[in-house]
Amino acid sequence: MKTRPIFGLLAGILLLYGCSSNQTNDEQQIRDLIAQYDQAILENNADFFENTLAPNYKILTENGGIQSKDEVLKEIRSEKENPTYIISSVASDSLEINQYNNIAVVTGRWLSGTKSIENPEGEVHNDVGRYTVILEKNNNSWKVISEHISEKPHDKKLLEEQLRKASEGYDKALLSKDVTLFSSLFAKDYTSIDNDGVTKNEKQLIEEMMQPDLVITKINTTDKTFRLYRNTAVETGKYDSEGIFKGKPFVDKGRYTATWVYRDGSWKLVAEHSSNLAK
Repeated sequence: MKTRPIFGLLAGILLLYGCSSNQTNDEQQIRDLIAQYDQAILENNADFFENTLAPNYKILTENGGIQSKDEVLKEIRSEKENPTYIISSVASDSLEINQYNNIAVVTGRWLSGTKSIENPEGEVHNDVGRYTVILEKNNNSWKVISEHISEKPHDKKLLEEQLRKASEGYDKALLSKDVTLFSSLFAKDYTSIDNDGVTKNEKQLIEEMMQPDLVITKINTTDKTFRLYRNTAVETGKYDSEGIFKGKPFVDKGRYTATWVYRDGSWKLVAEHSSNLAK
């Protein structure tokens, strides 16, 4: 009779130990999964996400959008085949894991480094933010069923410095006819409007400015101002240029407005408008 409470107490201790041990194992599995997740992002490994994301997976993005598993996989495969930027580093830290039976909620901080595809040897752009991941354990395997990510706003001073550098690169590329540098500054949906109301797309403008018959000997831009609105900026200024076109000298003076958008770690021109000053 006196042994029953002892056996009952021992059984309770063993049960609690078993639960604690299982939870410890689960937490380690989740930490390993997060590390693998980061590596898969770095490699654009669609197979990993195919196996790790649950069929009903949803992700809420920092801009308020929502994507399904199929949409995420399509984006990953597209980026793998035709990359628009280079991911140089991905990491997670400050992980907190809360488990409720077969459901786990993970919060943490993400850090990433990216480079421009046009300038892989250039400086690394670093981003940081927070995320929440919800996982479900099914058949002894953890699957991601939902995510929410947010990104810390970029340092405005740093963004303006990078924007000034891009703007100066525009003038430098025209003087040196550096087509690689010049091309790297334009978004694919770029449009320019000149003094005569003629519009040009990215390809047309690059071909025009890089043609052998055009030699620019001087470019001077003044009165530059930059106004930043999150990932968009408006640049205004005054230009004074000289050169030779088809053997004839020219002088061109006017004002311009340029609209930039921050994409994939660098500033891209999406629109320009120029007007000549009265001679």
